[in-house]
Amino acid sequence: KSLIESLPLNVFRKDMAGRFADCNQRFCDTIGKPRREVIGKCDSDFFPPEQCNKYRRDDMHVMETGAALEDIEAYFKQSGEKLHVQVLKAPVRDASGQIVGVQGMFWDVTGRIQADEAARRSDARFRKLVQSSLIGVMVANLDGRVLDANDAFLSIVGYSRDDLASNSLRWDSLTPQ
Repeated sequence: KSLIESLPLNVFRKDMAGRFADCNQRFCDTIGKPRREVIGKCDSDFFPPEQCNKYRRDDMHVMETGAALEDIEAYFKQSGEKLHVQVLKAPVRDASGQIVGVQGMFWDVTGRIQADEAARRSDARFRKLVQSSLIGVMVANLDGRVLDANDAFLSIVGYSRDDLASNSLRWDSLTPQ
C-alpha cells in the first residue's frame, strides 16, 4: 500500500465486472472523488460514455488476452480540461493463475505531447519555408552524402528527386549545371 500511495502515478484495480476494487489517493484526487465513493463503482459513474466505453473495451481486451496494454489517450477532467495520459493496464490473477480483473496506472504526458506537436508544427513551417526558397538548400551527412534538398538546389545542380533518393549524390562532387 505504501508503494502504491507514494508513486507519482494514478493506480487502480478493477474486478471482472469493471467495478473499482482499489485505487490510490492520486487517482481519487484526479477524478475528484473520495476513495469511499470510488470503490465498487464503474467507469460509467465518473466518465462520459465515449471515454467509459474505451476504458471498458481496453479492460476486456486485457482480461481476454492476458496481455498488458499500453496506450496514450485523451483524458477529460471534470472541468473539461483535456489531458493526454499514458496508460498501462495488466491482468490481475488469483492464486491459481485465473484472471480476475485488471489493474492499471496512468500519468499525465500532456506537456510531452504538446511539445511534440509544437516541434512537428515548427518542422513543417521550416520545411515549407526552405522548400519555397529561391536559394538552393541541401542537407548532407558527415561523409558528404546529400540527404535532402529543396527544388532550387536540385535545379542549380541539375539533379532530380529520384537522383536524391538513390543516395548516390555527394555534395563535394556536385557542380552547377
